[in-house]
Amino acid sequence: MISPEAQALFDEFLAFSLEQEPFELEAERASCIGMEERTGVPAGVRYQNDIVAGVPVITCIPPQETADFTAVFLHGGAFCLMSAQTHSRMAGHLALAMGARVVVPDYRLAPEHPFPAGLNDALAVVMAQPGPVAVLGDSAGGTLTAGCLLSLRGTPQQPFSGVMMSPCLDLTYSLPSIRENAGKDLILDAERMHYFTEIYMAGQPATTPLASPHFADVSGLPPVLVQAAGHDLLRDDALVFVERVQKSGGTAVLQFYPEMQHSFQFYAGRMPEADAAIKAAADFILALRN
Repeated sequence: MISPEAQALFDEFLAFSLEQEPFELEAERASCIGMEERTGVPAGVRYQNDIVAGVPVITCIPPQETADFTAVFLHGGAFCLMSAQTHSRMAGHLALAMGARVVVPDYRLAPEHPFPAGLNDALAVVMAQPGPVAVLGDSAGGTLTAGCLLSLRGTPQQPFSGVMMSPCLDLTYSLPSIRENAGKDLILDAERMHYFTEIYMAGQPATTPLASPHFADVSGLPPVLVQAAGHDLLRDDALVFVERVQKSGGTAVLQFYPEMQHSFQFYAGRMPEADAAIKAAADFILALRN
């Protein structure tokens, strides 16, 4: 059973999906403005606009900074949509739960800036952090999180942990959940996902490992937590990635939320399941520092 709050939100999604007009990128981007208002307000968190390594960021500062690390949160949006602003409240909930500053890069988007521009921006911000750093992300931000961990493994700037929420890890969209959840996922649409990937990759292979970590060698990664939603088209991206990391000898923890939708954590402050997932992500990271 899901909470009444989750059911009400999912009913909204269903009504919206039935009313969707033909896709147009700029209209879709315009509809994302103000999306942060769908997330509950994280009490006491301050927001600061900065430039880090040439990349605009929003820094979320909790009322009590007790952690000995910084977190970088990479927002979702199919590599083409959303912004640091749309995910600032979600990152604020993570900042509260961890007692840590959370830096949210406003990385460059496709099609104006195809792969690897967004990943390069994420890497620049991660590498610019002083001291220990954890990297987190949802959806496409989960893809970028994996890309950062793969790029920095074995280096002095390797993050000590990564958290991926509903990550998109196979840009060929070949895993069974793409078909099995076609009638359950109220957020994602396979046709649009292929479109976003085409303009993101701009002629580069969808199997490029840093863009599509399903095809990467995943050995040597720091401990990772992957949160998967049962009704997500990308459910199996998470499940298979965790299995592959474990088989490589690494530490990967799967948290599975059977009746949840893609990136349900975005609704922290409005949905108990989202609040629980945010806390679980924070607990995972904090445990690695104790």
